[in-house]
Amino acid sequence: MSNAPDHFAAVVLPDGVQKLTYERDVKVENAGTLTIEREDHTLGNLVRMQLLRDPRVTDAAAPYLPTDAIATALRDLNAEINLIADKLDAALDAAATTMDDHGQYR
Repeated sequence: MSNAPDHFAAVVLPDGVQKLTYERDVKVENAGTLTIEREDHTLGNLVRMQLLRDPRVTDAAAPYLPTDAIATALRDLNAEINLIADKLDAALDAAATTMDDHGQYR
């Protein structure tokens, strides 16, 4: 017995909780807080690095980032992930074909 949380609690969203939320800052125009539920620093670092590609962003950890910079970063990151997935699928298909040609793939 331990007091550790169930493993699924780290990835399964509770009822009513959204994966991605954005709360607009009421004091600073065009700024807010982006929250991604049930993710670790890996995704956060990817978003941070994508944000830093934008010349308007000097500090991705700053509490006030342009709203459109966040949207652009997420859209660009999604496109890059899809490109990687497509290339991986093609490489796996090619490897399977090669292995099948040599009688190694079952």
